[in-house]
Amino acid sequence: MLEPYAVKVASTVLKGLGVGNDLQLLDKYRKKLLFDNDRIEFFKEICLEIGKRYWFKFDAIGTDGDHVHIFIGAAPRYAPSNVMQIIKSITAKKTFGKYPEIKKQLWGGHFWSDGG
Repeated sequence: MLEPYAVKVASTVLKGLGVGNDLQLLDKYRKKLLFDNDRIEFFKEICLEIGKRYWFKFDAIGTDGDHVHIFIGAAPRYAPSNVMQIIKSITAKKTFGKYPEIKKQLWGGHFWSDGG
C-alpha cells in the first residue's frame, strides 16, 4: 500500500518539475544516526535549503533512524544520481559540522553508505 505522501510525488511531476524521485539514503553501517528529533529537524532544514538552492521540491522526508526516505521533484536536467549526490554531500558536511561526535562513530568519516 502506498503512503499518503507518495501521491504528492505524482502530482509534483504533473505540475512540470519533470522528474519525481523516491530516494533512500542509508547511514553508513546502519548506525541509527538520525534517531532524535533535533537531528531529524536539522536534516529537514538542510533539505529545505538544498531545495531553495537547486530548485528541488521535497514532498516528504521520513526516517527510521538508520535510513532516510525522500520523495523529491527535480528539474529534468538533474539525473537521479546527481540529485542523490547533491543531497548526500551537503547533508553529510553540514551534519558533521553541527554534530562532530557522529564522525567519531564512523570508520573512514563517511556519513552515507555508497550507492543509492
